Amino acid sequence: MNSIFDKIRDEMNAKRYATMTPEQIIWDKFAGLLNELSPENISCDGERSAAQVRKARQDIMKRWGELERELGRTVTEDEAYSQAFKSMRQGA
Repeated sequence: MNSIFDKIRDEMNAKRYATMTPEQIIWDKFAGLLNELSPENISCDGERSAAQVRKARQDIMKRWGELERELGRTVTEDEAYSQAFKSMRQGA
């Protein structure tokens, strides 16, 4: 079930994505996954058990694979970071 926060996030993304190309949207989603993979986020600041962290990482990497398929190639974390910083510099 989607929370009110999910709905708000989806509405905000829809507005942002309206001005972006499909490839920019994919890279933006990779940036979001990188954020989710950060140690403090994936572990909920240490509140999750090791099993919960592994499950969260599996879920994130599944979505990573879906984006790779959408893009048509493999993407490394380094490349995703580079693209995220490039977008930030361009104001996307």
